[in-house]
Amino acid sequence: MNTMLKKITLVAVLIALGFLSYTYYQKTQTSKNEALQEETLPLPEDSLEFVFSGDEDTFCYLLKEATPPEYAENAFNYTFFKFQNLPENKVEGVLHSYPYGTDSGRAHFTGTKTQQGEEFLLSGKETILAEGTIFTENAEYLQTPGYLVLGNDNTNPDLFKLPKVSCDEYEKAMKEYNESWMMYSHNPEDKTRFNALLEKLEVPTEEQVRLNFFETQIDIDDNYETEEYLVYIYGPYVCGTGGCNLFVVNAQGEILSETTVTDLPIYAPVNIPEGSQSKDLIVWSDNAYRRLEFKDGMYPKNASLAPEISHNEIVYHPEKYYLLLDYIN
Repeated sequence: MNTMLKKITLVAVLIALGFLSYTYYQKTQTSKNEALQEETLPLPEDSLEFVFSGDEDTFCYLLKEATPPEYAENAFNYTFFKFQNLPENKVEGVLHSYPYGTDSGRAHFTGTKTQQGEEFLLSGKETILAEGTIFTENAEYLQTPGYLVLGNDNTNPDLFKLPKVSCDEYEKAMKEYNESWMMYSHNPEDKTRFNALLEKLEVPTEEQVRLNFFETQIDIDDNYETEEYLVYIYGPYVCGTGGCNLFVVNAQGEILSETTVTDLPIYAPVNIPEGSQSKDLIVWSDNAYRRLEFKDGMYPKNASLAPEISHNEIVYHPEKYYLLLDYIN
């Protein structure tokens, strides 16, 4: 089986298997909104108006398919592809494949773009994270006026095609997908650790009712015998213009680390960095993503003083970073 066929088979298998709180006011800085655009699900295919130009900076593609009702109700398979034009006919892109109920696949793509009549061939390499394994292989995509074809032959009906959508539609669908799984990982009814933190912080009773939280479990130290949680508390008493408080606590709610001036979203690297015994965290702070390194048993106390990490490094490398927490509508 050649490399391209393996690539097509990987995506096809993922998709085939898929068939079988209140948000903190309107609290996002203008620069953050520019970096993380959000907004409308794809129109039906026959109503999409395609505008095609090889000179556009960024192209977005999305396929959202409902699973059969006998398999799951109100559930969807999502496939995303986004790439940007770079100087000298180079391109950089990102692929997300999220079939419902089975393993996902995420990839970073780099290559070149060659015009072929009214179409463009994207040729390069992908670094893929699938089923817990990271590997690299050759990849080709054919960009047509209305679709991105996984392969280089638009006449082959068996090749998988992703409809072209606006990047606002792409970002809104991505947010919709992320919210769907975060609602399961965050249980707002379990306030065990949240209440323990309020007590330790000696928050006045009249202020407690104005606070809320997001929480998720994370294996900070790659030790499955211990449990750690990220608890992000937000509300007027703990938040300033730069952000709010992020806590790392154990299962009993004991504080392991506290970081101020943090905002969502929060990411973590897929793997613990070489030479470290604990995962870094990437948070939004002071109009940029910041890397929080775990040193001396804790994360930095002030996120705004941590080193910056570029927006593209996070967005275009899902094989390296994964989302932990974000606002849920």
